[in-house]
Amino acid sequence: MFRLSLFGMSHQSAPLQVREQVALSSAEISRVLVHLRERPHFDSLAILSTCNRTEIYSVSNGDETIPEEFLSLLEISRPQIRGIPQEYWYLKRNRDVVQHLFRVSAGLDSMMVGEPQILGQVKDAYRLCCDHSTPHPLLHKMFHLAFRCGKKVRTETRLGQGAVSVASAGADLALKIFGSLEDKTALLVGAGETGELAARHLIERGGRELLITNRTLSRAEALAEVLSGKVIAFEEWKEALVRADVVLFCAEALQYLLTARDLDSALHHRANRTLFLIDLGVPRNCDPSCGNYDTVFLYNLENLGQLAEANLAKRKEDIPKAEKIVD
Repeated sequence: MFRLSLFGMSHQSAPLQVREQVALSSAEISRVLVHLRERPHFDSLAILSTCNRTEIYSVSNGDETIPEEFLSLLEISRPQIRGIPQEYWYLKRNRDVVQHLFRVSAGLDSMMVGEPQILGQVKDAYRLCCDHSTPHPLLHKMFHLAFRCGKKVRTETRLGQGAVSVASAGADLALKIFGSLEDKTALLVGAGETGELAARHLIERGGRELLITNRTLSRAEALAEVLSGKVIAFEEWKEALVRADVVLFCAEALQYLLTARDLDSALHHRANRTLFLIDLGVPRNCDPSCGNYDTVFLYNLENLGQLAEANLAKRKEDIPKAEKIVD
């Protein structure tokens, strides 16, 4: 008998400093999926890892999968997960798994209700699953119905209207801090999907100049062409802190990219100009102590999540209608 299981954590169950310990890149997810053939208990498995959640969706044959088996899988890429307290994890079975994935795809389980990115991230998780194996028909159908559910909710309710996300909240806050962005320079550190979205929001609000840096130069160049930005070598981006007004951090890094020492050096040459740091990285890209300076504003995912929550009244009015679609 085949059984559906879900094991993971999200912003609903764990704080940012815990979630960032298990946020997996695509390469790390692939590493886990490659080892799946050595785990005959699992027939199919998909891993969804975003800024706010890391979840394993599985179809197993025989007995129900236990947390230890999921932890041993995650341990392939992140050995440190053994030190995470049990209460931060959750385990769901069968119908509860389906309902949860439908709610995730619909944006009902997001930190920002109705966020537009999550449906694409669910699709990416399924695509990675397909890249490494042929998914079990049960997993295949569940994910495709989740795609349909997410689209239906966005079409028939207001959950997808008036784009509110962490990235847009950061751009709105930048506008409030500076009053106008027409003469401001933004520096984007990390040229992935989240970084592109955040940069677009700043440009839409009038940002004058966009500097882009990324470990993979070709990705930075491609994004610079799309957004009419200028590329900076990754080894030289800290020098650009002197001229930047807003810095968007969206890079994958296991250690802080910006430390207080780095900031001390840059602030010495800024003549007390305000600097706004938006840290959307998981794990965080900025040392929290960078926010201790009088002329520096530092916001991370947690802060911006709380800020954007205030703009979700209309979306929340349609939650009951969206839940009916999920059911």
